[in-house]
Amino acid sequence: MDDTIRPTLRAYPITIIFLCFASFVTFSGSNTEAKLFVTILVIMPIALLLFIQLRGTKYQIKNGVLKATRFMKPAQTLKLAQVQNVTVKPIFFGSGHLVLSAPGGTLTLKNIPGVSKLADQISGFN
Repeated sequence: MDDTIRPTLRAYPITIIFLCFASFVTFSGSNTEAKLFVTILVIMPIALLLFIQLRGTKYQIKNGVLKATRFMKPAQTLKLAQVQNVTVKPIFFGSGHLVLSAPGGTLTLKNIPGVSKLADQISGFN
């Protein structure tokens, strides 16, 4: 099983609702200067952090080894044959966190889509 998994936007419902609400409130007003400052100081930083979280995280499964690469952090690897416990923590719309426990420690795959399907695949690896 060779696969690349990235976080999903569905795992951030509160952030998306807040961005929509802030955008609506900002652009429904009549003050042009306030629109500019709220956009630059509130909406854009949150959108940038969300973009970095989504595009800066990648989980690769290749030849029975899971490699977790995160933005500005060293890569972590875990052999799927050594996984002893798989825990699913659902979040929203089928996305969630997957906690893999092995003798060397635990590895958490955060905000991934189809978390239960991936947990079944990893459990079948042992």
